[in-house]
Amino acid sequence: YTQLVVFIESLPVLLVEDDEADQHLTRQALLRFQRSIILHTVSSVKAAQSYLSASGPFAQAERLACIILDLQLSDGSGRDLLNWMQRRESFATLPVIVFTSSPEPLKHDNIACQLSKPAELSGYDQLEKRLGEILMAAARGAPNAANDNFAA
Repeated sequence: YTQLVVFIESLPVLLVEDDEADQHLTRQALLRFQRSIILHTVSSVKAAQSYLSASGPFAQAERLACIILDLQLSDGSGRDLLNWMQRRESFATLPVIVFTSSPEPLKHDNIACQLSKPAELSGYDQLEKRLGEILMAAARGAPNAANDNFAA
């Protein structure tokens, strides 16, 4: 998929992560896609809601291809954002890659995959693979890329 991804138009991805070290590791893991994605970063549930709603400082925010979401954020749980998204038709099928330490699978229609947050850069290979699959589905115009069941 990597060779094909470089030929698709740039797709915006939102990283919702409050830890700067994890933000950095995620960016490093996604360097292969630097021509294919535009990575936006916010550090709270509230900021993610503002971005998705294109309000406040994010009034010019573009429609996303995918969200990478840490479930443990300083202002609440990523589950709060998932529930908020599910109540809004325009976000209910937006693919979300979830980082969690919980082995219990989450039950939200828009979760493309659930990954354990890696402790080091080498563990981010799964993120790169899953994001590549999601980007390819988005580039093909898959209407419900999140429902393709990208198993982790």
